[in-house]
Amino acid sequence: MSERRWRRIAPLAIVATALAVRGPLAAGQDAEAPAEDPAHDELRKLRDEAVDAFKVRDIERLVACLHPDVVVIPQNAEIFRGHAGVREFHKRMSEGDDRTVVSQETEFEVDELSILYGDDTAIAFGGIHDHFTLSNGMEFDLTSKWTATMVKTDGKWLVASFQATANMFDNGVSQLMLKWNSAKFGGGGLLIGALVAGGAVVLVRRRRA
Repeated sequence: MSERRWRRIAPLAIVATALAVRGPLAAGQDAEAPAEDPAHDELRKLRDEAVDAFKVRDIERLVACLHPDVVVIPQNAEIFRGHAGVREFHKRMSEGDDRTVVSQETEFEVDELSILYGDDTAIAFGGIHDHFTLSNGMEFDLTSKWTATMVKTDGKWLVASFQATANMFDNGVSQLMLKWNSAKFGGGGLLIGALVAGGAVVLVRRRRA
């Protein structure tokens, strides 16, 4: 084979050899991708049980998903601790004639897999979309972010802390307040305008008289 022809063929041979080598290696790398930690399935079961219990307002099922020393901070910025604190908050907010919340429709979203710290601690986070109906007749939507810490105790995953927070500058409550203030000041402006106009009419009539 001439030297000129070899120079033309050699680069193609190198590329073909590289592809042939990379193909099996790539396939092997995909096949050896690490399997998902079994803890994630256990955490999904905890999530599904807690969310379903919350949606149907089964407080005892929900409490069973929580660590005895759980710390919870809901969107109204209260802090309560332990199973007794969860029960008291639920009763005060959602039960009886003096309840604050008549109904709450909630959709939870999880942003990604929980972050595992060793074999007994995990952190998860995501979003919440709520529709609230209050006892005073007010209704509003609220979008929040949440984070939760889970711990494995005696072989069982439990929620050790949960916090939900809304954007203080742009949320369902702030929008309602803006509308209310607009209506209040707008109504006040109309009233002042009416009073001024009425006063002007009276002055004109007096001058003509």
